[in-house]
Amino acid sequence: MFKSRFFRRAAAFVALVTTLFTIPALANPLHRVTNVSPSPALTNEFYLTATNFIANINGTNVHALIYMDDPPGGGGVARQIPGPLIELNVGQMVVCHFKNNLTNNIEGASIHWHGIELDNDSDGTAVTQDTVMPGQTYTYRFLVSRAGLFWYHSHMLPGTTTFGGMYGAIIVHDTNETALIAANILPSTNNTFPLLMTDVSFTNGVIGKVITGTNYSLNTLLQLCENGILGLPNGDRNVCGAAGPPGDIFLCNGSVPRLSGTFCTPSSNSAPVFFIGKNQRIRLQLFDESISRNCYLTLHYPCSNPSGNTNLYHIGGQGGLLDNAVLDGGVQSGYDFKYASGTINLRHSGLDAIGERGSDLVAIVIHCSGQCAERSQQNAVRMSVA
Repeated sequence: MFKSRFFRRAAAFVALVTTLFTIPALANPLHRVTNVSPSPALTNEFYLTATNFIANINGTNVHALIYMDDPPGGGGVARQIPGPLIELNVGQMVVCHFKNNLTNNIEGASIHWHGIELDNDSDGTAVTQDTVMPGQTYTYRFLVSRAGLFWYHSHMLPGTTTFGGMYGAIIVHDTNETALIAANILPSTNNTFPLLMTDVSFTNGVIGKVITGTNYSLNTLLQLCENGILGLPNGDRNVCGAAGPPGDIFLCNGSVPRLSGTFCTPSSNSAPVFFIGKNQRIRLQLFDESISRNCYLTLHYPCSNPSGNTNLYHIGGQGGLLDNAVLDGGVQSGYDFKYASGTINLRHSGLDAIGERGSDLVAIVIHCSGQCAERSQQNAVRMSVA
């Protein structure tokens, strides 16, 4: 059973959350994929289509690639970066009807369910499945065996498609989760915030990396490097490694961070700003869906008690809920994490690695005092990314 000793203390605390994962005023909410199954409790059946999409990123219209919710007969949730949120329960059957509608997509596409155990024919990698070329379809079927935070992305030469926006979050709920929320051990669903962190680079609205004045897709850079190493025509060893560094622009839930006003008094143009009622706690479900960026997260609230508890308590991730809340970081049992205690470091680990890219956290916030007490007993919490 999930232990409560780290959480019940928070019942007397107050929180208003203002993050620097700030999304523009018309922020991208995370929309759940449309389940068309006649037995939705047993099966989550949905349609995802890979398509080209014009995304507004930092005021620029960018030619992105996305997964869109595409149920039969039309409708579906809004098209955006990231793709639709897929929420599942342990024991549920997943049936995903995938179609590739991309243009200028010579490598094809797929859906890889990163971190989820399943049969090879639904894994979505080039090792186990032929690529799905434009105009083609493929149906993925698998049983969800365990809880955790996962993500999905294309895995057919995935650099260009993933960097271009083809990714989304998967949340598989623990069988005990409803009871833990009802018992006030876990924060409520209203105080739970999935945040998808990634990055992008583009020039004149075209996604890619600029090398010596030319904008290249990630897959083109990789091909130029390989040809150069092998001594083949159209090769350039000078670009080797150019695809590896993170993108120039950090994104959270598909949009660029923005803070308007001051930290203590943010304006309405700041986002995401989460207003949380008195005596509440927050749960952050964090996803690192970038190709090469590590996300180091700390909690600050200088408008309140600067010496208060700023710890992020790690309660789960790709392996589901932990038995006990823990503090990562610092030096523990002689092991140096190389980052501060009570903070979180999400490592990208590469698209083909087994690294954990999701972290389930609870933040405990000290009651407002001093100048913050003048703000109707509200507190401010800031998340910063380095």
